[in-house]
Amino acid sequence: MSIPCGGCVKRPVALIAATLMAAAGAIFAVAPAAQAASPAAGVVVSPYPTITVVGTVTAGVEMGCLLLTPFTSYPPPGGGYLLIGGDRKVLVPGARVQVTGVLKPGAISFCMQGYPLEVISAKPL
Repeated sequence: MSIPCGGCVKRPVALIAATLMAAAGAIFAVAPAAQAASPAAGVVVSPYPTITVVGTVTAGVEMGCLLLTPFTSYPPPGGGYLLIGGDRKVLVPGARVQVTGVLKPGAISFCMQGYPLEVISAKPL
């Protein structure tokens, strides 16, 4: 049995690879940058909203990870807000706090739970 065309196998593979690369480029082009530069005064502005959440701090499954479970609303996907940064003297498991921070969807963390919230300020209640 002979193979009729030596390049027949290479062409579909190249076409699939080119399609996947184009799709990946489109995904990365659509995703917003973590920070965008303001053309006005050279100020760095976050494209994500700043929110304030009141709730209870709980320990995450991974060591050193902290989650904030809101008092009055349903928790976001992942069981709460993953607290990134912030004063660790205030943010301790069991503490009732008010946290202001910037949502960071897509942030990479080894905690693997919670909706990422970069803490700007935290105060005990």
